[in-house]
Amino acid sequence: MLPNNDDRILIRKRFVITRPNQKTTLLEQINKFKSYDHKNITKLLCSYAQPSHVGIVTAKAQYSLDDYLSLPGTDPSRSKLLVDWMYDLSQALEYLHSQSICHRHIRPRKILIDGSRIYFGPFGIGGGSDTFSPTVPTPQRLDQIQNYFHDQTYVYAAPETLLSRGKRFSDVFSLGCVFLSMMTVAQGHSLSLFAQYRAGSSQDASFHNHLDRVASWRNRLHAMTTSGQRNGIVGSGRKVRQLKSEVDWLQIIEEMVKAKPKERTKMAIIVNGYGSGKAIGGRRRSLDGGGYSGQVAAALGGVTTHHASGSVVGSGANGRQGTTGQKPELSVFDGYFQQQQPRRFDQTGGW
Repeated sequence: MLPNNDDRILIRKRFVITRPNQKTTLLEQINKFKSYDHKNITKLLCSYAQPSHVGIVTAKAQYSLDDYLSLPGTDPSRSKLLVDWMYDLSQALEYLHSQSICHRHIRPRKILIDGSRIYFGPFGIGGGSDTFSPTVPTPQRLDQIQNYFHDQTYVYAAPETLLSRGKRFSDVFSLGCVFLSMMTVAQGHSLSLFAQYRAGSSQDASFHNHLDRVASWRNRLHAMTTSGQRNGIVGSGRKVRQLKSEVDWLQIIEEMVKAKPKERTKMAIIVNGYGSGKAIGGRRRSLDGGGYSGQVAAALGGVTTHHASGSVVGSGANGRQGTTGQKPELSVFDGYFQQQQPRRFDQTGGW
């Protein structure tokens, strides 16, 4: 029974029964979801079944991550929250994978926020196909195809899910894309501009079809952040420790969005291998080289060591080492970002 509280707002989702065995399948999916026990995965308050439909009830969230990333302003506290939330979501996904459960629907609209808490919304209930094929001829009109190319289900999908059912490595890719979107906003950039940059001259704003542009964008964020560290520049009120955290997470993201599934890192490496990520001063401890994500980045082969001289010695996944004491070259992007006007992409669908 739910508590008697007239001020409480609840969300109900109904699944209309259209096939004989659909109700049984839905009830099995609901019972499976109810068994998940993690602070960063939503709880079903109740469910019910009637001859014509099955329903689930959850508490109302303050935002979806999609809404939150679209909020105006560059409050530095939001940047810190976004970086901290990456660890929370990593924990949740690692929990699912440790139970041999795949999410298969990771995208900003399926991630919810309530105060300082972030969590996965309901998933795996009443879902359709996990494969996408926009190139298959259909009678869809052009505007429908364009909406398809900007639907989050397609945009955040891993490359292999175009041909087969997604697995755990597919979740890692999708979450890495979400993290890159979060990092884009944390650094004060527009998601609409990021989508425009990915799409280029096409209508397809997906991550999986533009991995070269995704890598270039990540490299740009990484270069700007490391440049700010070396020169003592802190933008948008972000502290040096925050910049170090962003550098480390950008290195982790690089390992999450590899084109080949087996080359992607595992969530257990990110979460369990190299630190507890516990809070200091009310939230998480430093995510620099001595903290959580710095250790993860080192394990992934992307650690960056900061010396007193201000130089940076990096060791990438390919084993090469080098010392850079100069400001990274960013001009390759400057003309594009100064000349382009943001183009709004209206994404369809929801959960």
